[in-house]
Amino acid sequence: MLLSACGTPELCGDRVVWGPTGDRIELAKNDRLFVCGDPSHPSWKKIPPKQAETFMRSYLESKGYLEPKITIDFDAERVVVETGKRAVVTALISAGAVPHGWETDPLETNLGQPLEKNTLDRIEQDTLSVLKSMGYPCADVALRAHPDGRVILDLKPGQLAKFPPAYNAGDYPIADDILERFEPFTPGDPYSVKKTILAARRMEGAGVVSSANYLAECEPARTEAPSDAQIVRLERNASFGPKRSWEIGFGASTEEYPLAFVRWKNSRLWSSASQFQAELFGSNIRQKLGFDLRYYHSSEDRRLYIRPGFQVERRKEKQYEI
Repeated sequence: MLLSACGTPELCGDRVVWGPTGDRIELAKNDRLFVCGDPSHPSWKKIPPKQAETFMRSYLESKGYLEPKITIDFDAERVVVETGKRAVVTALISAGAVPHGWETDPLETNLGQPLEKNTLDRIEQDTLSVLKSMGYPCADVALRAHPDGRVILDLKPGQLAKFPPAYNAGDYPIADDILERFEPFTPGDPYSVKKTILAARRMEGAGVVSSANYLAECEPARTEAPSDAQIVRLERNASFGPKRSWEIGFGASTEEYPLAFVRWKNSRLWSSASQFQAELFGSNIRQKLGFDLRYYHSSEDRRLYIRPGFQVERRKEKQYEI
């Protein structure tokens, strides 16, 4: 029992084993192939010790074990792996061309996370999102991680930008300027990526497009100055599904017991992308039939519309509360 307690769990038989200290990590099936090989394939039956050591070092570093101890006994063709202590993010330090008003508070949710590739990728994306929301659409950042957990953010924000005119990326089945209706910005306004996200959600929520996004095209820096990159074009991308959709639902409540509805919607009438909806609802207490048209009639202001509608409803109530 004493010998069993002091023994080290095996990774690959007696060829690659865990050392007496450090964590034991469960390797995924595909990762084990690069360390243990595959007996069913002649060329993969036996992995050379140096190759196993190189892969394990790279694998452990990607998981946040930045100082593993891996030794090779070439006579016994044996590799002993000790992971060492797993590094975590302890500090985020800003460097480079730090813009006015920059704060790392939105990024501090990453503190205490393992110092691994996924964490660094998340910090990079979070940093770019903050810079773009501050008005720097051409921002870039380079990360430098240290074993003690410090992550250096080398900021390259580019130029503080204003919205240029947005251009459709393709030939869309509506008038060219229709999608401007949903944009909470006009050319010349201070740039913010949050406004482009809001515009896309408005388009999708109205049912005019299936999905939408904006792509800022940037002109590379002409000099070595990290703040020289600037936006030159804002591309509006949209995908379109069927114009018409059906929605059918049924259920029950404590007041109306069984209920059901049928809804039909046309989200792109004519080139102005006007909308028409018809709905039939029924329960044991009320029945309703309604029609609604949202007609965009103005070519000068695409946000103006006329909304004619018709509804007939019957209710049978004795004591009814909503």
